[in-house]
Amino acid sequence: MPRTKQPSPEIAQHLKLVHRLDQWLLQAGISNARHRADLTVDLADALFAAATIEHAMQAMLKQNPRTKRGADRALKHAGIIDAYAFGELKHHIRSLERRWEPVLLEQLCNRAEG
Repeated sequence: MPRTKQPSPEIAQHLKLVHRLDQWLLQAGISNARHRADLTVDLADALFAAATIEHAMQAMLKQNPRTKRGADRALKHAGIIDAYAFGELKHHIRSLERRWEPVLLEQLCNRAEG
């Protein structure tokens, strides 16, 4: 029987967060599986994108943009920031915004008011 490939530590951590968020949302009373999936995936993926942006920014700041070599390396990191900030992060934040208040905040407010 072939062995299944183990996910990278980053992916394993991401999947663990997705599961933990899903379980927490269920406990918070979000019973609609589609709503939970949307909130869970969008929040976890937005956090992953933000961490990727932060990592690329730290790497970019280590480069000397006054030199050809430094500018070339900085460009690579700036491109990663561009892709994650204006693609991945923006997409998940917009999607998250559609469900956050009407689904999660309303449910928590109802429970808090008892």
